[in-house]
Amino acid sequence: MEEMKKEMVQLWRRTVVVEEAEERLCSQLAELEVESLDQAREYESRILFLVDQISRLSSSSLEVIVSNS
Repeated sequence: MEEMKKEMVQLWRRTVVVEEAEERLCSQLAELEVESLDQAREYESRILFLVDQISRLSSSSLEVIVSNS
């Protein structure tokens, strides 16, 4: 009976350690999700800016071509 109690205590301690590790991993995962969302928003903003710049350059190029014709 004493051996079973020792095993139960060891299992309980392991369970506590595993639960703490799970909490840390969940917290880290949440931080990574927020970081990746921020990066995605920054990339989207940069892409939209570049698309706008390309559009302006293309329009300017067309104006030069038309005016030279």
